[in-house]
Amino acid sequence: MPRSFEEKTKVVIDVAKKYEKLRLLGGALISAQHAKNRQKIHKQFHLIPQANTILIRMSVLLIHGENEFGANEFYMAALKDFVAANSKQTLQVFDGQNAAVDTVEESLSAQSLFSTGDQMIAIKRFGKNNELRDRLADLIKTIPSETQLIIYEPKIDKRSKLYKIIKKHSSTKEFNNLSEPELIKWMIERAGEKMANFAPGSAKLLIEMTKGNQLKIASELDKLVGYDKTITRESVKLLVDRAPDDNIFDLLDFVARDDKKGALKKYEELSEAQVDAHYILVMLCWQVANFLAVKSGNKKSDREIASELGMNPYAISKTRQIVKQFSFSRIKQMALLTLEYDIELKTKSVDPDQLVRQLIVKL
Repeated sequence: MPRSFEEKTKVVIDVAKKYEKLRLLGGALISAQHAKNRQKIHKQFHLIPQANTILIRMSVLLIHGENEFGANEFYMAALKDFVAANSKQTLQVFDGQNAAVDTVEESLSAQSLFSTGDQMIAIKRFGKNNELRDRLADLIKTIPSETQLIIYEPKIDKRSKLYKIIKKHSSTKEFNNLSEPELIKWMIERAGEKMANFAPGSAKLLIEMTKGNQLKIASELDKLVGYDKTITRESVKLLVDRAPDDNIFDLLDFVARDDKKGALKKYEELSEAQVDAHYILVMLCWQVANFLAVKSGNKKSDREIASELGMNPYAISKTRQIVKQFSFSRIKQMALLTLEYDIELKTKSVDPDQLVRQLIVKL
């Protein structure tokens, strides 16, 4: 068990990063409009040969970044546009996590029998397939001029040989999470594509209730537009489910104001909504760790902290507002306390409900 505060703090933040995945939704939504992406993609693939290199015409594009919604949408648009200009027979898509190195290598070195021009090889996510990732770093320089390679790996290691060689000799496209103004601009444009609009204040409320998750916003936007072409605060409150961790934030807001009664009432609401006590404790650990990270990095920008924690800048911006109400020493005490109760729940036979209630009173 960690002994020093620094070690305990690291554990708390590690827990936060681990359970951040619980807040994210899987899947992907593909936009019906690709005009803007099409121009960008064409520029990426029609590259000028580099000097002092054996590359004759490298058409390699790496798509990556923490904003998986934007990265995935760009990736799907690239595939769709290539097929539209060629044919399905000239496109091969590999699941990078399970693809055999020999099979991918063979595809990269041989032109399709059905192709009279270019062919595209698409590889999506390497996962733990380090063998394929490392082999590609050696193969890229030998790819025939008629073959285009597109790699979609949101969490590419920028220290890897593959990233460095693509960055140097070809092209990368990085997608970062959007700030609140950028999100609002994107939401207005997306609503406009659906012949819909936002009433004053409704766009910001939707961001708040989705924690700025672009994938979640896109999904909720489809629901809201189906209900009414004019999106209002009332329709957002009616149709968009408030995430459990949003209530955790409210609970800690009560704690910041020393309103234990209000904090316990918020916990009751979560319990009545069938939110498990174990999950509530995990989210408390996660949120307090975020408080600690924001308070410690008050000289860093929201985007820098968001990138370190794998979160959206909007969530960090909102966290700053409540962190102002706590001293640094108070947050350190809260971090150690939540960690202590988390360990107790995992190592002892205790009533989770009573344990969480005790923690809320002590915070």
